[in-house]
Amino acid sequence: MLTRWRLCVRVLATGLLLLQDDAGSEEVNFHYTEGKRVVLYCEKSDQLWTKDSKPFSAINNSLAEITNTAGGYTKLKIRKLKPEDAGIYACGNTKFKIEVHEPRNLTAIRRELTVPWSKSAKLSCIFANKDDRRSSLFVRWYFRGKNEEKEIQVLPSKRYSIYWHKAKKQCTLIVRNVEKLDEGNYKCAGGPLDNLKEAEDIIHLNISGIAPQMQKGLPKILEKNEGDNVSLTCGASGFPPPTFTWFREQVMLDQGRELMLRNVTKADSGAFACVARNENGNATHTWKLSINVLNYEQEVLRESTVQPHAREESTTSGGTATVLQTSVWSFLLLVMALQL
Repeated sequence: MLTRWRLCVRVLATGLLLLQDDAGSEEVNFHYTEGKRVVLYCEKSDQLWTKDSKPFSAINNSLAEITNTAGGYTKLKIRKLKPEDAGIYACGNTKFKIEVHEPRNLTAIRRELTVPWSKSAKLSCIFANKDDRRSSLFVRWYFRGKNEEKEIQVLPSKRYSIYWHKAKKQCTLIVRNVEKLDEGNYKCAGGPLDNLKEAEDIIHLNISGIAPQMQKGLPKILEKNEGDNVSLTCGASGFPPPTFTWFREQVMLDQGRELMLRNVTKADSGAFACVARNENGNATHTWKLSINVLNYEQEVLRESTVQPHAREESTTSGGTATVLQTSVWSFLLLVMALQL
């Protein structure tokens, strides 16, 4: 049973923080993981070490060593802690309470994950220790890309969310709308607050590509009049983003998402195809373009209907007057055409 401490704090030259009780004895509490090394210091070199009030000898522990330092201290070092090394070590009025816990096991639920481009990736790590009486557990996430040497910490943002399930001791990282740049190693590192990297594991995230897919509802037949401008757009998506190549009767015309034909004639009639390609495949869509040749009367009528009526508004002190002007020239052409 530990005694109640009064406010008296001293720091040794070794950096250990000693709390002193009302009787003048000092005690330090340590939590160690099995297999770790511990070094304890005593202010007086002529004092013997005890463990749980019984004399302690390094002869009984092949991994323990007791030496005197140049500063007049006695040093007790245990190179590799075992569960049986737990207890209260004392040297004079100085006491050290050592607790030894099993190595913490932070394990990835899946160490390799493949997610389609633009979807969400869910990465989870879980603490396997069933009995944990220590302070609260914490987990941090780190990312290192395929071609990067350094890792960066992943913090919550619009694309990243981190969830902690206390009952399951499970931490989950969600990466939204994944891209190729998100491919790489994600490390979950955690432990108690005083040792956040006590345990760790790595998850490798792969981003799978998507073959090009044509947009639904693209027209297959286009009818245009001679002299029109025709714009064809290749509506395809995929990952990596596809390239676009245009063909007419198996002859390559151009590259790019859009093909523009200006002032078309009857000779421009025919089949136009767009091929979208990436490393995962290709997709093709074909338009059949039909060009109508207008006769003289149709051309005049077309010009008269296309020509917009000009509207002119003038504002006076007495109000607003609107004057509608009609294209006289278009009207005369129509009359001449009808008389022929």
